[in-house]
Amino acid sequence: MNRDHQKLDPPARSVPATYFDLQAYWGVTKHMGGLRVTDELVELCGIDAGSLVLEVGCGVGVTTLILAGRIGCRVTALDRNLMMLSRARDRAHREGSDARVMFVCAELEHLPFRESVFNAVISESVTTFARDRGVAVSEYARVTVSGGRVGINEEIWHEPPTESMRAYVGDVLEIPPGVPDADGWVELFRVAGLTDIVSRPRRFKILRQFSDELGRYRSLDYLLSLGRFLALIATNRMFRTYFKRTMLKAMPRGLFRRLGYGLFVGTKQNDTAR
Repeated sequence: MNRDHQKLDPPARSVPATYFDLQAYWGVTKHMGGLRVTDELVELCGIDAGSLVLEVGCGVGVTTLILAGRIGCRVTALDRNLMMLSRARDRAHREGSDARVMFVCAELEHLPFRESVFNAVISESVTTFARDRGVAVSEYARVTVSGGRVGINEEIWHEPPTESMRAYVGDVLEIPPGVPDADGWVELFRVAGLTDIVSRPRRFKILRQFSDELGRYRSLDYLLSLGRFLALIATNRMFRTYFKRTMLKAMPRGLFRRLGYGLFVGTKQNDTAR
């Protein structure tokens, strides 16, 4: 465990100033809708104790432990960020769910699994960040068993963004251009061969988001993340520059009237139906 913690908490001055590296260092990852939307996604995907689930973009392991700990299913938790995986592995160890979770470092557009392995593949505010979202969704479908489900909770535009909104989302959240609307995500599912597609677009509400996120973490997690944040401010010049350039940037008026999120779930066809 000591070696794990040495890997887990490198000196703050050495942490790269990127959106995901900073979230990994803080130990808090977020997605719109919080815990209640995770529960909804699990229900829509039909996940139970007998399921084998791939979680794409596990982050620090909060949803991983909902799946493996509360529901009791087997989970393959995948992320491309090694510090995220270290935090998720540490969380699984603390909560006694090691035996039901396998951690994998890989890119979501190139899943290192054979076809038709998982009963469900889920992703929360991860596919939005893919370099090629269509390839990512097709990969999710490829590794899902016939009759299994792919479910995502991802950002959407309710209305076309202004140039200032598009720039803000790119600079601050580091989301690649071309975030789909709800119909766009549904089309990606169709192209991937998924059927019986459920589409549930939602509006983002800041105050509700805060309470939803509190439900995902213990108070100690938030206190520790605050301490790491202050350490970055104090010792990491690159982060201070990043903080001024992004987090202090004025949010465009009306952003969250246009930017929201949606749940999208599709079923992989039975082989006999092809």
